[in-house]
Amino acid sequence: MRVLRSSGAARCLFAVCAALAGCHPHQSHGSSGGSSGGPAVLTEVEPNDSAFEPDFLGGVDAFSHFVVRGRIDAFGPDLFDGFAMVADEPLDVFFRLDPWNPHADLDVGVWDPLLGEFVLVFDAPYGAEEGAFTVLDAGQEFHLVVQAFDASSSYDLEIRCTPATMFAESSDAGTGAAPRAAIREIPGSPGIQGQPGERATKGSEAGAAHELEDYAPAREADDSIVDRGLWIVADDDGGFEVLPWIGTAGGDVVFFPTRRGF
Repeated sequence: MRVLRSSGAARCLFAVCAALAGCHPHQSHGSSGGSSGGPAVLTEVEPNDSAFEPDFLGGVDAFSHFVVRGRIDAFGPDLFDGFAMVADEPLDVFFRLDPWNPHADLDVGVWDPLLGEFVLVFDAPYGAEEGAFTVLDAGQEFHLVVQAFDASSSYDLEIRCTPATMFAESSDAGTGAAPRAAIREIPGSPGIQGQPGERATKGSEAGAAHELEDYAPAREADDSIVDRGLWIVADDDGGFEVLPWIGTAGGDVVFFPTRRGF
């Protein structure tokens, strides 16, 4: 497993983008199984190839236990399978990824939309990939992202949640400290875990044709105007200022001071 870090600035920027993006679209999953016959089995819904369009599985709590059945390609076109969930409460999340192809090496990354990057990567060589992590905050969204290192395969991704065994520190608000990570590794989590840099040498000599970071490609800013209005601001002298503003498709809001009145 690789543990990746991020800057506070990146976290704040992505939080703004996430707020502007709105809700996830509803997605329909076929299912089987259930409380009497083991965990429910959901069928992957495409497209789910980027951080901007994951397969949204909904809220999960301490009793959630289900399997997602999907397929991933090593060299395209289906390079990533992202599954988004929202923690209804602080949780420990356990997963096991079983490839159907015995020669496939599938990896799993944990994407934090608030930070805008992967915080954990599980990349053990071949066989089942399994691990565990804690989501400290209720309402935190996270993605489990499946990637094929060197061979395509169908797979079963089992996800099981239990109450959190570690808890959030006191709030960082007002301290000027960088925002803390809301998703943490669980020391001694199950399974064989890869080490930093292992992806470059394991499996085929050529390595993966793409990197997990490609799950969230950079987007060019869209400056087209999608909204406009007036913002009237009062001051302590009984006057006011009228500020016309425009909103762009890229999520920017631009103000244009014009006049002060009484």
